[in-house]
Amino acid sequence: MKIVTVSILILLLAAAAFSQKMTDLDKLVATERAFARAAAEKSTKEAFLEFLADDSIVFEPNPVNGKDTWSKRPPSVGLLSWEPVWADISSDGTIGYTTGPWEFRPKGKYGDPVAFGEYVTIWKKQKDGNFKAILDIGISHGKPEGDKPELGFAKGGGADQVTIRVYRDGEFVMTGKDAKARLSAEGGVKTGDCTEAGDLRYCYGTAKISFESEKTKHGNLLFIEKLYSGKWISVLDLFTEIPE
Repeated sequence: MKIVTVSILILLLAAAAFSQKMTDLDKLVATERAFARAAAEKSTKEAFLEFLADDSIVFEPNPVNGKDTWSKRPPSVGLLSWEPVWADISSDGTIGYTTGPWEFRPKGKYGDPVAFGEYVTIWKKQKDGNFKAILDIGISHGKPEGDKPELGFAKGGGADQVTIRVYRDGEFVMTGKDAKARLSAEGGVKTGDCTEAGDLRYCYGTAKISFESEKTKHGNLLFIEKLYSGKWISVLDLFTEIPE
């Protein structure tokens, strides 16, 4: 009887931990959507100033303080719109990320989009329990075709079930076998400072990479890893070139 009671207690604790994680993840996604909605209803500048943390990082193209950078930008009718299609959060619910497509309309919400790409935003839970964006970076690519993907979440399981996402300027997001093949084919050096929370960590810095017959490129790097059975496994790798 005692063994059964202990087993039930363990199951209840595991269920509670899972429920808390989903609550944090849902809140993270809701915050991202509120961020995008604020850009459409107010302005892109106002939205970034509202949702960026005071110590946030954006890239211009080198890393700079996000709040300072956006506060110095002049008002604009141009609209940067986006939506999350993939999200995950650390096991302790303090650090997470969202990613998805973005579009830019220079004439505002009723104008036609002229630029397209993908963004990745790192979020951190604040003392008040709300999330603020602490890093925002993205790539550009051509106009996507077909239906937009629906929101997905990183799933549990072993390292062999990890979904890897690779982002490169001028190309659509690579996942699965295509992503692994691209990373295996690239050569170069990547360096970065890492921030770790539970089973999730993100690192940003610089990289020099080469691919096939292309020249070696220098740029900004962001990669995100998850901990599986004591080993850090890459789940997202983004590189955006810094023009010479």
